[in-house]
Amino acid sequence: MVAPEKPWDVAPLTPGSWRYEKQGAASVASFGAPGGVRVAALRCEPGTRRLIISIGGRAAAPTVPVSIRTTSGDLAWTGTAGAADNPSVLVTRPANDSGFDWIAYSRGRISVEVQGLPRLILPVWAEISRVVEDCRG
Repeated sequence: MVAPEKPWDVAPLTPGSWRYEKQGAASVASFGAPGGVRVAALRCEPGTRRLIISIGGRAAAPTVPVSIRTTSGDLAWTGTAGAADNPSVLVTRPANDSGFDWIAYSRGRISVEVQGLPRLILPVWAEISRVVEDCRG
């Protein structure tokens, strides 16, 4: 018998840490285990003032529901399948979307749930806010 999944706000965190880096004009906060696979990332595209969330894994369809749970509430966004050679789900939103404030200021953690992929429980670190602020200028 499989134990039921714990609620997102008490479930264990996904192992790993955040890392911030500049990639040309863009900035990226990526999450993963040291030396391991990146499981999530937040990228600022400054030319369009858009933020792109990337979740590792193959999408079940060309578009899939993405739920991000924060202590301010739940965000229901739509993700699209990444390139075939880079299995991922991408959520693209304007940098001024207030949902990024909910994510950046969530108390300690967020949950990222993509239909067909394992749930991620990610810690909220300053790297997230830094990328959001980079994009908002």
